[in-house]
Amino acid sequence: MRTTIFAFLSMMTVAGFSGCGDSGNTTPMPKNDLSVKVSPDLTQPLNGCNGLSNCIIDCNDNNPVQSCYDDCDAGATQKGLDTFNALIQCIDDNCFGMGAAAHNADSGKSYCDPMSNDPYADPVCNDCGNRIFAAGGACRTALGTCQADKP
Repeated sequence: MRTTIFAFLSMMTVAGFSGCGDSGNTTPMPKNDLSVKVSPDLTQPLNGCNGLSNCIIDCNDNNPVQSCYDDCDAGATQKGLDTFNALIQCIDDNCFGMGAAAHNADSGKSYCDPMSNDPYADPVCNDCGNRIFAAGGACRTALGTCQADKP
């Protein structure tokens, strides 16, 4: 938030003063400070849940650092964030939680180990993901709602 406020104040300062050598006969054209990254980038449309999830997937694949994920969040609409969080909560409740829906009675463990670096590498966890997103699955509606929230 401080960065956004600073960027806004920087833009206002540049626009409010004349440059050196200005004759005063014309309105000076402010120069954009390209060293400041405005977040969110207001030149781009905000993303819904579909765009947010694609952005997060891109971060996972190409740039898995916190600032990438923060940029995804900053570029999303509030509805996109809320819809994405509902989808993640559904996944968590059904595949990582310790409730009856997420408990494998045969192995005695939850379907996905939340402490694992790659819980989806475990076939039992992967099976849970396939089940909750299948037709009639617990998270099928949340997934469809997210995919429909565009851009």
